[in-house]
Amino acid sequence: FAAFPNLKRWHEAIAARPATQRAYALRQQVNPNAGKPLSDEERKHLFGQR
Repeated sequence: FAAFPNLKRWHEAIAARPATQRAYALRQQVNPNAGKPLSDEERKHLFGQR
């Protein structure tokens, strides 16, 4: 973000919003695999490859 101060400001403003904070708090409950790498099979399914 160092090269893009306006992008950093925007990112911080969005992260500070109550709805954004609530959504991130529920992330593990809604998607327990959030942030984990996808397997080859999951990646194929996600991107419509057969």
